[in-house]
Amino acid sequence: MNQPRLSPEMGTAPEPQGTPPVPTHSAALSVGAMLGVVLLLGALVAGGLYWKKQRETARLGPPRQARQLTDFRLTERSGRPVERAEFEGKILVVNFVFTGCSLACYEVSRRMTEIQGYVAAKPDVQLVSFSVDPRTDTPEVLAAFADRLKADPKRWLFLTGEKSDVYRVIETSFLPKAPLDAPSLIPGNFDRAERIVVVDGEGRVRRYFDGMSSSVVGQVLDEIADAERERKR
Repeated sequence: MNQPRLSPEMGTAPEPQGTPPVPTHSAALSVGAMLGVVLLLGALVAGGLYWKKQRETARLGPPRQARQLTDFRLTERSGRPVERAEFEGKILVVNFVFTGCSLACYEVSRRMTEIQGYVAAKPDVQLVSFSVDPRTDTPEVLAAFADRLKADPKRWLFLTGEKSDVYRVIETSFLPKAPLDAPSLIPGNFDRAERIVVVDGEGRVRRYFDGMSSSVVGQVLDEIADAERERKR
């Protein structure tokens, strides 16, 4: 008995139904990789929003508790030792460097370069950068970094040393550690290391400024002028 023919309009006969194909090992890996990327992007966005909020709500201005520049002996990029007594009577403009950081950290140092230009005729004003990564930021590394910034070796010092010594100075004099539930990405786990700090001639921390702000240079210069006026009274 002859089988009936299918006309072109009827199409082809359906394929036999069977068990759905099982994903291959490579397909499973691709799904896992995509999931990992999604989770990573989510973490980065959440982290970015957190730190944006932290910067917006950060207490700038005077420190919550009085802070005083502690005694220390560290090493300048030139290799010479620098002690606390060297800054007696000088107004300090302080920031915190991490030469292995991205452009965001470098931006704060660029603001310091601008400040250096404005205070060039003020011998009582000293710029000081403390490394938060002293194991990497050797005097030689800091010297190359300072050269990129055209830092005057007499007016702008870059300090490093034993990690325990450097961290003691930073934590005691300037910056707290980041909260345990929101660790910092900065070596030493210091909180908001993008700050610029003005210290008076008595070694007292006067005020914190957001080093990433476009208006920080003018704000720092105003604070220096206030400190100079107060000293003359």
